[in-house]
Amino acid sequence: MKDASAAQHESQPGGQFAGLWVRLLAAFAAVLLVGAIAPAVYTWQASRTEFRRYEDRNALAEQRQYAGILAAVYLRAGGNWQTASNQPIILPFGNRQLEGAWIVTDTTDTVVLASDGAWYDRRFTGDSAWRGVPIDDNAARALVRTYPQLVEQSPNGTGRGGRAGRPGDQRLSIPIPAEGNNSYGTLYMSNANTVAAARSEAFLARLRRVLIFGVGIGLLAALLLSLVMARRIGRPLELVTAAVHRMGRGDLGQRIPEEGGPEAVELARGFNQMAANLATAQRLRQQLVADVAHELRTPLANIRGYLEAIEDGLLAADEGTLRILREESGQLNRLIDDLQDLAQAEAGALRLDRQPVAPAEILERATAAVRARAVEREITLVADASSEAPPVAIDARRIGQVLQNLLNNALAHTSPGGRIAVGARRLDERFVEIAVADSGAGIAPADLPHVFDRFYRADSSRARATGGSGLGLTIARQFVEAHGGTIGVTSEPGRGSRFAFTLPIAPTPAPPDHRPRRRGEPLPVGGAHP
Repeated sequence: MKDASAAQHESQPGGQFAGLWVRLLAAFAAVLLVGAIAPAVYTWQASRTEFRRYEDRNALAEQRQYAGILAAVYLRAGGNWQTASNQPIILPFGNRQLEGAWIVTDTTDTVVLASDGAWYDRRFTGDSAWRGVPIDDNAARALVRTYPQLVEQSPNGTGRGGRAGRPGDQRLSIPIPAEGNNSYGTLYMSNANTVAAARSEAFLARLRRVLIFGVGIGLLAALLLSLVMARRIGRPLELVTAAVHRMGRGDLGQRIPEEGGPEAVELARGFNQMAANLATAQRLRQQLVADVAHELRTPLANIRGYLEAIEDGLLAADEGTLRILREESGQLNRLIDDLQDLAQAEAGALRLDRQPVAPAEILERATAAVRARAVEREITLVADASSEAPPVAIDARRIGQVLQNLLNNALAHTSPGGRIAVGARRLDERFVEIAVADSGAGIAPADLPHVFDRFYRADSSRARATGGSGLGLTIARQFVEAHGGTIGVTSEPGRGSRFAFTLPIAPTPAPPDHRPRRRGEPLPVGGAHP
């Protein structure tokens, strides 16, 4: 019931990954909100501040221009404010007027001009609500530099007569001193300019709307892109998780398509490789159990049959019967020893007693053990170790077992009159190669990749007496790899096989130091008193 519900849940769109989509989108949305709103708020605050500063600078610059105009008007009137009318000033270079409340005082801080007539003849020195700039020669000279078409000066600084300019413009002829800075009064303008404030707020409102609209469009586009990205990221996870659930229920044939981005392809390849390895491991485990059961069953069945025959009086417990029982029990012991050696080697717990051994000595020991069988079967056995092959650092018993296994296999597969050659040569600066070549039946190409697998026999019909347990080559590979070498095979059906493995060269011992030791010189490590 649970499996059925789980399968139904997996088959639904989104299924168990509905929460993943929500979390991914929530994470993307949070990142986008922080990444978009925070800069937007900062941009709004900075823009408003800079705009206010810009307004203040422009207002101050415009006020200084007005102060220059007032200085020019004052000088043109002969240095008297009394000639000015009680009306808003009409600017000489156009029809612009001073906006908001303004006050002009003379050098005694007495109001002489104002946007509100109630200020006339009153004393005014300004406060925080007003911004004042001096009306002086510097302001007039700045006006001339900024608007040369407004005022025409004579070289001596007394001025020349005016002439008509563009429509709405007026040329002034005013005596502006070329040097010094005489003060004529102060121009105050109120900071509470409702017209300018309304204009500024309208501009800031438009800026705020544009900023909000831009951020909103960006967030919407980013969320749509995040949805696509979340799908691309989550799809491989969904496929892998669904396949893992099915593998957990025992279906090891699961594979997922290798598609999408590089990461998704790499994930799919890794999963498929893992699934293939698990399937292979399961198959090998099942095959191992079956092979061990088969290998144990045969000698145990023989022993039981002989014992039952003895109990029933069908066979006598003579020397021949006992010999057969000993052989069968010996086969059991060898199988158990092989399994134990293989388990230790695969677990990395194999202990090696490494000693420098000459390759010629290794070959001599191995061929001496099988020479009698080779003679009996009329097979030529040749051992040849190159004189250039240096000693190797090996566990002689383990490597002897490797060679014994390779020679026994060669004898089993070589017909009478054949030839077996065992050789050793220096492969490179690090390894010596030992090879066993025979002129036997060879190995089929389909069987070559599996010859070192456990319990594998090229001819599955072989009995244990002729085919072995199927562990010999597996153990040989483990022993060689434990020494840091490699083992391989090449074969041509009908022409024989060649098994070769490498062993590390033993390090050359340092020459003894025969130099006389000086008085007080410490003894070398491992040295003894003379």
